[in-house]
Amino acid sequence: MTTPLVSCQWLNENSNDADLVVLDVSPQPSARQIKGARYVDVKNVFSDPTSDLPNTFPSAIQFQGDCQVLGINSTSKIVVYDNKGVFLSPRVWWMFRTFGHQNVSVLDGGLIEWVAQGYETEQRTEHHVEHGNFKGQLQPNQVKGYEFVKSNLADQNALLIDARSAGRFNGTAPEPREGLRSGNIPGSINLPYTEVLQDGKFKPLPELKTIFKTLANDNRPFVFTCGSGVTACIILLASELVMQHENAVYDGSWTEWATKEGAYYHTAESVDEYIKLAADVNGQELIDQLKNVLPAQAALLEIGSGPGSDWEILKQDFNVVGSDNSKEFTDRLKANYPDGEFLELDATTLATDKQFDGIYSNKVLQHLRDDQLATSIQRQAEILTDGGIVCHSVWKGEGSEIFKGMFVNYYTKEALQAFFATAFNVLVLEEYGEFEDNDSLLIIAKKK
Repeated sequence: MTTPLVSCQWLNENSNDADLVVLDVSPQPSARQIKGARYVDVKNVFSDPTSDLPNTFPSAIQFQGDCQVLGINSTSKIVVYDNKGVFLSPRVWWMFRTFGHQNVSVLDGGLIEWVAQGYETEQRTEHHVEHGNFKGQLQPNQVKGYEFVKSNLADQNALLIDARSAGRFNGTAPEPREGLRSGNIPGSINLPYTEVLQDGKFKPLPELKTIFKTLANDNRPFVFTCGSGVTACIILLASELVMQHENAVYDGSWTEWATKEGAYYHTAESVDEYIKLAADVNGQELIDQLKNVLPAQAALLEIGSGPGSDWEILKQDFNVVGSDNSKEFTDRLKANYPDGEFLELDATTLATDKQFDGIYSNKVLQHLRDDQLATSIQRQAEILTDGGIVCHSVWKGEGSEIFKGMFVNYYTKEALQAFFATAFNVLVLEEYGEFEDNDSLLIIAKKK
């Protein structure tokens, strides 16, 4: 029984196997359960109680002890289910696999499907079981931490696949955890876990093969992530149904990443630090060039207004709308400039229905990876009026790095030209100095 998934029919036919252990890992227990099932409160039993993060992977000693209390042996054939169809069960399946126990499967469709097919249930009961002899052996390559993901930003040796909704991934929908911003880890791709499920069960194999077809030729290890490490396991399991690959889970997932690495510009302390660093810097030189091609009082969007120093200059000549992806910044901007208009926008998706004659940013687009920059440029063209103007600055150079937890991309003239040429005619592309001679690039372009 080494298949990741078993059917209700299989479980019913094998229910008398002496080695069979059925675990109910429902987030909230139901009044009824599959006969003989043992309930597991995953958040309190199979999670590290000392961690500040939700659903944290437990130590080997804790997991082994929890399993033994549940009467699980090293020879046990484990079937995991929950009452939401498929939700927490893949997480527990992955945990057993990560501790070296291969004889574990998820019940496809869970309790909902079991009841629908008319199989036997019982009143929720806590069965007395003898202490088990389960021994776990951690497979460290199957679970990744923050340091691995941080180092992967530069080398991209692994592909991160995010199971959250597109809105949360793109930063256009809020996270369910209060105070946690939405967005994504640079270099990751989005595959919402709902895409691999249908009516509480995994989609048929031909459909799953189609979903994973574009990844079949990517030889890098896959690292699955989500909000807290739960739904990541759903798409990990789905991938293992149709392809052989080296897979792991980023256990802290977006909750850890957004708390640690994504905090700069999003906390009061980091915003205060940035304001001090940028106190004597503004884009007057860039704005003077913008005024040569954009008429006075034109409707202008500033991407990444930050403390508002450039916004103050821009408003003298244009009808400028400020924006920032940091709520901390936008809240301060609204308080400091009550007559101004400020939007909370991600530089990639620019989720606004407004139209503008021009778009301006000063050292903002450099925080986007190449695919995000391409998306941003296309989106800028979409929200510009005919013949609209863009004016942006970036750091000149090659490659990328992580600075204060933020991804920073460097550009040559040739690379910047190629990106913008897809939707714009470049009017100005020149070097200038901000801190050192010719350390920056300015591009001004007109929508085709």
